Amino acid sequence: MTATNTGFSQLQAEAHAKRLLYSAVEHGPTVPPLDIPPEIMPTPGLQHAARVIRRAWSAGNTGQAGVLGFAITEVSTQPEQDAIRAELMDICDCGFSEHPATLHASADAVRSYHRAERRRELSGRYIAATGNGSEAPDILAEIMALEAEQPECGEFNGFPLTIAGELEGTVEAQDFVEGLLTDGGASVVYGPSNCGKSFWTLDLAARVAAGEPFRGDLECEQGAVVYVALEGSHGARNRIEALKRVGRLPAAAPLYLCFSPVSLLEPGHTARLTATVTYAAEQSAMPCRLVILDTLARAMGGGDENKGQDMGTAVASMDSVRLATGAHVLLVHHCGKNEALGARGHSSLRAAVDTEIEISRADGENISTVRVTKQRDMPTGDPMPFSLESVMLGLDRRGKPITSCVVRHEDAIMASLPGKSGRKVEVQPERLLDLLPQPSTTAWQKRADDEMGVSKSTFYRNLDKLKPNSAKQLENGGWDRAKP
Repeated sequence: MTATNTGFSQLQAEAHAKRLLYSAVEHGPTVPPLDIPPEIMPTPGLQHAARVIRRAWSAGNTGQAGVLGFAITEVSTQPEQDAIRAELMDICDCGFSEHPATLHASADAVRSYHRAERRRELSGRYIAATGNGSEAPDILAEIMALEAEQPECGEFNGFPLTIAGELEGTVEAQDFVEGLLTDGGASVVYGPSNCGKSFWTLDLAARVAAGEPFRGDLECEQGAVVYVALEGSHGARNRIEALKRVGRLPAAAPLYLCFSPVSLLEPGHTARLTATVTYAAEQSAMPCRLVILDTLARAMGGGDENKGQDMGTAVASMDSVRLATGAHVLLVHHCGKNEALGARGHSSLRAAVDTEIEISRADGENISTVRVTKQRDMPTGDPMPFSLESVMLGLDRRGKPITSCVVRHEDAIMASLPGKSGRKVEVQPERLLDLLPQPSTTAWQKRADDEMGVSKSTFYRNLDKLKPNSAKQLENGGWDRAKP
């Protein structure tokens, strides 16, 4: 962790760090409740200065004169003496702001560093203890308590402010998949069943883990990937094997699979997933760039994705994981019966994610089309068509072929035309009978909307067209098919 992780510009981060180090020169680097580690400094020069200040105080050399004198005696050549003197004088010239917001920001930066270090330590211990001892529940409880802990703010209990005039230049999106996914963000990939969502998402995951371009021209910054396969391990294992067979997933690529029933609604699962992601980063010695939950419906087992409360809890769990780990969280999801209406479930999901990606495939076609339908900080870009190429993996115990597929990226000209978003479909009146029985007219109309994309006005117009002997309304207000 460095000072630049707090959302400051580089210049602001350096000024912030210098104020912190000036306080260390005057009062010591380990005055409670602060323990100022060199690692939070944003530049190598400031990190070196922080180490010199710690050694000076440890040797009993305090204050500006003591620290400066100690620093000069530590190095032998004149250029080195001049360099450390200039660095320390620059720090001392910066001075230390007594404004409570600045004090709070400095304290929060240090505490955040130590909390992150503690979280990493606990995550490693939890993974090691899981399944072979009784210590795991206690460690998990400590992780959860750490996540819930609020840093002390002293007398100032507000949020640090930045003066608009101090902001300089433009800020580019921190995309680890060029033009598509951003560091620490959230996304949803949705589409109907059998359109290739999982194949496409795993192909993307493999590119990130390998640090190789996606679709041949979109740069990927390498990092660990955690793929949570919630729709069965059989298919996921075969897809991974297919990627390895065609050379898209190197053996050493840090792509980790989790087959446990992870839930975004179950108490304690968010902390466990956070610990798992942290452990993957430690094992790979790389940042964990991407966490994939396939699918959202399975990750909300027992919940109702149409209810704002359940979807809100799932979104909060997703946010907790990405904020605690810095990883991008991608949810694989389904669309409703009417694909033009977008991803299934409560609208709070679309509002919460930074990127929304639709995958569609027309009936009778073998090419699917990927479209970015929402992008918070970047252009949505061009459509990305793909097809699936079969890969022979071996023979089963009966001597029959075992196959899977890999994605074959097609030229953009092969993309299908976009559908008319929000368009309601027409329906033959008799098709409404397939939805019976229903407890009320309202329930029947809502079911027709959810499953057939039939608008309210179209439903009631067709209800009037139904033959009197086709459907009958019951005494309790419900509906059923009329008996012949």
